[in-house]
Amino acid sequence: MLVTPQQQMVFFTLLSFLALGTGAIVISVITVFGHGNRAFAFIMSISATALGLFMFYQLDQIGWVPTALGALALAIACWPPRKVPRYNEDEELDRQGFH
Repeated sequence: MLVTPQQQMVFFTLLSFLALGTGAIVISVITVFGHGNRAFAFIMSISATALGLFMFYQLDQIGWVPTALGALALAIACWPPRKVPRYNEDEELDRQGFH
């Protein structure tokens, strides 16, 4: 079976955009659970979505996969951060029996 240059281009483009989408998901999860700056997660997820859409409309229909990964990364990046209980010295003293 002979692989054409067009098929090779689509395959390697898909691989690179899959890596970008997976990296965007990882960065989004890290920033949500680690309380980090989400700017880079937003940039990566939007670019993964945009490049996946480009691939879908210009190269091949398999571009929906990187588009879905980018959209998932964007949804994770928009997820509200976890609430961390703040230390309150008065409540801690009351809990220990000191009034």
